[in-house]
Amino acid sequence: MIKYKVAGGKNPLTKEVVYYPVISKTEQADVADMLAQIEKYCSLTESDVKGALSALETVIGRMLAEGHSVRLSRIGSFRPGIRVKQSEKSADKVTEDSIDSVGCLFTPSSTVKQALRGVKFESAE
Repeated sequence: MIKYKVAGGKNPLTKEVVYYPVISKTEQADVADMLAQIEKYCSLTESDVKGALSALETVIGRMLAEGHSVRLSRIGSFRPGIRVKQSEKSADKVTEDSIDSVGCLFTPSSTVKQALRGVKFESAE
């Protein structure tokens, strides 16, 4: 069950005030929660799962830092993404200094998307 609340703001085109649902702040599942759940679905012990997740975190970070996309078949794809400070009027003025920051973009797999299709919603208010 996903909880939502009502938010409002001005439509930038019409300047009309409009209202829409937004996901309410939720409790985060931490590593301990994930370990307990994963341990139920496989023959690995909690410490084995913890070691594997730690290694996965390190390897994904390293691969992204090297410019690679990382596809975990039933989870999704991670890829590096950048934000730019500003665009330039000519290509020869674009340099490394044009990049403001780097981040990680995630695209869920069809398995994850399918899991979200039947989700129910409830007002948080």
